[in-house]
Amino acid sequence: MKDGHMESDKIVCNNRDSILRENLESLCLLQKGSFKAWAENSSYLLCRNVELENRVKIIVSGGASAGPLFSEFVGPGLADGMAHGEFNCAPAAFSIFELGKIVSSGQGILLLANNFAGDFLNNDMAAELLNDEGIAAKAIYCSDDILSARGEPRSERGGLCGIVFLIKIAAEMAKSGFSLNDIYRMLSDVNDRLHSITVTISDDHEDVFYGEGFSGEKAPYSEKMSTVDGFVNTAIRMVLEDVPAKYRNAGSGCYVCVNRFRQLSSLEGNLIVRSVYNALERNQLNCGGITVSHIFDTFDRKGCNISFLFVDDRIKGFLKPVQGYNFTV
Repeated sequence: MKDGHMESDKIVCNNRDSILRENLESLCLLQKGSFKAWAENSSYLLCRNVELENRVKIIVSGGASAGPLFSEFVGPGLADGMAHGEFNCAPAAFSIFELGKIVSSGQGILLLANNFAGDFLNNDMAAELLNDEGIAAKAIYCSDDILSARGEPRSERGGLCGIVFLIKIAAEMAKSGFSLNDIYRMLSDVNDRLHSITVTISDDHEDVFYGEGFSGEKAPYSEKMSTVDGFVNTAIRMVLEDVPAKYRNAGSGCYVCVNRFRQLSSLEGNLIVRSVYNALERNQLNCGGITVSHIFDTFDRKGCNISFLFVDDRIKGFLKPVQGYNFTV
């Protein structure tokens, strides 16, 4: 482990070279008959093993992690297919393309990924290959990390756990029969309404850091640790300063997802939920729904990602809670 970042050499396993393949095999065993899984080109792929439904299909992709994102985000209310690379590496473009051909039912493919260079380039190429094959495809890149690419356009920001909102909204719209273009337009708007922040706590519990990057980027802000209410209030202040007034005044409030890091307990996550809810209430913002789960292993220490989606009535109808195998979003 370096600087608290999650590394594969800290995972208890049989063989370090087969961790990711064995993980997909386990998912297939846990829900027998539900999935098809395979590996190729340093990429690991999973898709729903169900009869083809005549609708838009959703594929999510990114680097591997020890949390449910991305390997466990396939299933009812989630994606139809998933591709991830090695740890912290994007899957190959050709593998995403092949996965798209397998899950396609003729109504188009929506590719979802966080906004990092490798994910952008490989999904962009996969979408081009699918379109050349006669399968309509579009890609959305989640750019919700408010403290990345500071001072640059939003399109330059990286992605955090806000992508879970994009996945569940896309899945619900596809199930409801919306077209690829309709889903793409909606998710482009939703992406602009997503605002996430990373909070990490030093090993000695003396300091709190805001905006630390999982690729080693230093946190742009820090302060002395006080209380849960204290660091949650700081985080929400930074988020609200970043949210355009037109979204804060949307009328339907916001939805929140708290992603617990590896060393943050369930109890501590619940305390954060309480603080988030109370802070939003003080800022006269209605919390339409809040979940807390261990989703994405960004850091091997105490902390969390807190993701906010500021909604209007159009979006609100697609935000029912979705139960994964061992998490809720």
